[in-house]
Amino acid sequence: MAWLGKKLAYHRVQLHTVSEGHVDEIKFAVAGLLGSIFLKHLVDKTLRGMEAAVLAGRFAGGRAYGYKRMVRLDASGEMQRGLLEIDEAQAGIVRRIFAWFAAGMSSIQIATRLNEEGVPGPRGGQWNASTIRGDPKKLVGILNNPLYAGRLVWGRRQWRKNPDSERRERRYRLRDKSEWVQVAVPELRIVDDGLFEAARAEIERRKRPVTASSSVGSKRAKHMLSVSVA
Repeated sequence: MAWLGKKLAYHRVQLHTVSEGHVDEIKFAVAGLLGSIFLKHLVDKTLRGMEAAVLAGRFAGGRAYGYKRMVRLDASGEMQRGLLEIDEAQAGIVRRIFAWFAAGMSSIQIATRLNEEGVPGPRGGQWNASTIRGDPKKLVGILNNPLYAGRLVWGRRQWRKNPDSERRERRYRLRDKSEWVQVAVPELRIVDDGLFEAARAEIERRKRPVTASSSVGSKRAKHMLSVSVA
């Protein structure tokens, strides 16, 4: 609203409405402030509703491989949202991925094998290594999803909007674990604790720390303003 007021003033265009008449700079400022307050309250209300749904054991995210939406009506006949049930066909693929990785196969080898078998990926296309391995810190990727072990985790990431376009950016801040909402959902367990932890241990074992003797460490500048010369 504030941007629109500046834009119209720059082009020497006056705005008149049926209810307000001439909208001057003060009315633009008030309308922009009220709009911002309304949106902030709307976001807070939506997040509270999502958190309440998670605490009740309902899923507040997007699609999750290995599960399908459950259709259930409440007492008033309204459909209950966020209910999941295990997709047995996809759940079998999830168990195979965990077992293969715990046995020593790499995420690239697993993706290649699934593609050779013609197994559709989570989005219907081919599998790739990043879909399987993901990022352990952000709990993304098949091997890092706690839902497969019967734990629903919500609120890990805090997204932000571009102040110019008001669109959500791909960049986000990873919240502290104390801010995460975690709920036990044993009915959604696909992988037992032993296999899940075995895969997690394998991920930790395969981590390659960057040291001064490694190729990455040798090429990295030692000071902020230093330059490496080949």
